[in-house]
Amino acid sequence: MNAARFQIFVPKKGIRISRTFVLYGVLLLSLGFQMTYSEYINPENTVNFIFPIYLILCLITIVFWILKNRQRKPLHGELKGWIEFYDDKIIIDEKRYELDELMKIEIAYGDYLDGYKHEKGVDPALSQGVSNYLTLIFQDKTIIKTFFQVKQYDFLSNTKKLLIGYHKKGKIPWLALIYYLRINDYDEIQAFKKSLKSPNTSPSPRPET
Repeated sequence: MNAARFQIFVPKKGIRISRTFVLYGVLLLSLGFQMTYSEYINPENTVNFIFPIYLILCLITIVFWILKNRQRKPLHGELKGWIEFYDDKIIIDEKRYELDELMKIEIAYGDYLDGYKHEKGVDPALSQGVSNYLTLIFQDKTIIKTFFQVKQYDFLSNTKKLLIGYHKKGKIPWLALIYYLRINDYDEIQAFKKSLKSPNTSPSPRPET
């Protein structure tokens, strides 16, 4: 029985405070303090008093710029439980859902652990791989959406046969399937469509160039 397993991610609710936000906040406070100090406290000694503050902020910013491409983003949540994909069922945190209960399966993936994400400012640029999610739509229109972590770039290595199986059982539409499998060339789509008629062949999508 084919199976694939991924850890569930439970996002944390609330405001997320980033490094960039904190640095900008400190900078604005410093500017406000500088204006107040220069006007009301000691106008003649403003530069000598404020310069060390700006120097420290500059050094901190440089350090964060150096580290941003080597550090992972904060998790902002908890890794808890597992999603397990099987030929005839999907198990989410030990709760079993038979394919017969489902009307449709939707998957969004592409984020993986330590994958690079372009970030403005000085925030860490390496991903935690937790932006992927599975959506189960049941026959009674109930919807369950679950985020999960992917640790390897090649998500399809463990899930391709399962996704094809779900399509054959009417749970994933054709257009969604070729999108999930990242098949976008016309000839490749036609070859793949023919391969589905044969139970023993399932060519892989061409590697990206």
